Amino acid sequence: MTAPVPITKALTEAQVKALSPNQRLGYQFGRFKDLVIARRDELASSMPKHVDADRILRVALTEIRKTPKLLECDIGNLLSAVAQSSSLGLEVGGPLGQCYLVPYKEKCELIIGYKGLIAMARRSGVIKTIEARAVYDGDQFQYAYGMQPDLTHTPCGETSPEKLTFAYAIAHFKDGGFQMEVMTRRQVERIRDMALVKSYGKGPWKDYEEEMWRKTVLRRLMKMLPLQAEVFDRIEVEEHIERGAVIHDDGGTFDALTGEVPAADVAGEVEAKP
Repeated sequence: MTAPVPITKALTEAQVKALSPNQRLGYQFGRFKDLVIARRDELASSMPKHVDADRILRVALTEIRKTPKLLECDIGNLLSAVAQSSSLGLEVGGPLGQCYLVPYKEKCELIIGYKGLIAMARRSGVIKTIEARAVYDGDQFQYAYGMQPDLTHTPCGETSPEKLTFAYAIAHFKDGGFQMEVMTRRQVERIRDMALVKSYGKGPWKDYEEEMWRKTVLRRLMKMLPLQAEVFDRIEVEEHIERGAVIHDDGGTFDALTGEVPAADVAGEVEAKP
């Protein structure tokens, strides 16, 4: 299938500066949409077979249109994040909320939500059920490790983030047995504080704190489960992001597996005239 020719006319730097803020956003979105359309087949080839490639890309574009800050990111970096979500078969934002594109100045980071981690774990074929929950002050909560691990949790209805006390995750295997992980407030906050420093006090830890508590303990649990290598690779990438590490790949052409897009390659394609 031959990709459609980009339809957004390239403007000079002076012409872009002359646009109103809304016009500039529309222009930037049009250029990015053209790039996604041109790379559609390449992106689709990296996706798991069970996903709808057009839906994945359509939802991603919708989320980008709704978040103008993303259009201020480097266009190659933004495409890289979309390529990574596509290769994992996860929807960006939208009703499923499996992963998110988060702008950090001119960079865009792909952040996997706890629902996305659960979706990836379920694909392993060995997991019967997997869940992660947050515990609040006032909940009835007890857990034990050792020869007979056990966990009970009865929520009281509290939902204030400042009253979060624990987070836990449990995976039941199809062949019997289970694995669980519990984290205290202090353990979660150490990870949260590193992420907030990297994101200048913004991002999902500020907007979706309970979800991030669930994700944090779920990620720790998943390290102990028999999952595909891609899951562990993604977990490692996110831990690098939270520590403020920058991961670069300077060589080659577009790699749908890693999601890297050389800046020169992107610039050449976007500037092409219809």
